[in-house]
Amino acid sequence: RCGKFVNTQKKNYTFLFVTFLSSISYAQFNCGDSLLDTRDGQKYATVLIGSNCWFKQNLNYGSLVTSDSSGTIHSNQTNNGIPEKYAQYNNSANLSIYGGLYEQAELMNYSSLPQGLCPNGWHVSTDLEWSQLISSAGATMISSSAGNGGNNLKKLGEGFGPGTGTDAVGFSATHGGDRDGFGIFYGMGLRSIYWTSTTSGPNQAYHYTFWAENDTIQRLSLGTQTTGFSCRCVKDAAAEINGQLLEKEIQLYPNPTTSVFTISSPISMNKIQIYSLSGQLLEVFHFNENTFETAIVLPFFERGLYFINLVDLNGNLIATKKLYVD
Repeated sequence: RCGKFVNTQKKNYTFLFVTFLSSISYAQFNCGDSLLDTRDGQKYATVLIGSNCWFKQNLNYGSLVTSDSSGTIHSNQTNNGIPEKYAQYNNSANLSIYGGLYEQAELMNYSSLPQGLCPNGWHVSTDLEWSQLISSAGATMISSSAGNGGNNLKKLGEGFGPGTGTDAVGFSATHGGDRDGFGIFYGMGLRSIYWTSTTSGPNQAYHYTFWAENDTIQRLSLGTQTTGFSCRCVKDAAAEINGQLLEKEIQLYPNPTTSVFTISSPISMNKIQIYSLSGQLLEVFHFNENTFETAIVLPFFERGLYFINLVDLNGNLIATKKLYVD
């Protein structure tokens, strides 16, 4: 089965074959609700901190791979099309407590798009979002690499002595440790290190560290992409124009339709994804840059309700619209 789209910018026709991917949920979500990751059935608590909606738990998605320790820097996660994670000390029992550990390249799914291995509609937290998180928690960065107030972001009672967590904003960090470039695990119960999606040079990205024994926060960019750290996902922000939600500005017509509909957006579209009512991905249409209005031909779609995801040039979800086919 194939679909066809008409790009009103270029007036060209392209045929795209159907791809079938994992289903997703379209139930109304409010930050603070538990999020069901339909890819593997795991649930994540969420929390609104400042203006950002965060996972309250570390990401735990992917197939478990064993980390082999050796005298050389190496990776046991590979670009093989299978999302992979490490478990602290190669013990799967630690995953339910601390989540997975990821090399940065694997976490970003070997892509420059922000979603990485986070669920649809979420992305790997950025350096800017961590800065906002620290400020919202009443913590302070006293330099570009060091700050105080880490206890406010730790789970209540996590750590010890002057490093005991107070969980002031519900971030609930736990000291799950990490994996170094030689494949050796360190720090469970003593430190937690979180990747951001923000790169700082070849094979480097910013990451944030909390220590169990004190209140400090470290922001460094020394970890290579063979180092395994934790991850927190952040919900994609609703796109706005002049303070108005973009959802209201997107037009999809005629709706209902029999086989053809036009979709227009004030933000350039990179692609749209069409899902069935059960959450199965049916079609993906890719567009040229500066595509704001496109006619879609769906000659083989059966009658029923479908969901249309609009994705921008940065890989962010712009909006989800309902389409009825007669």
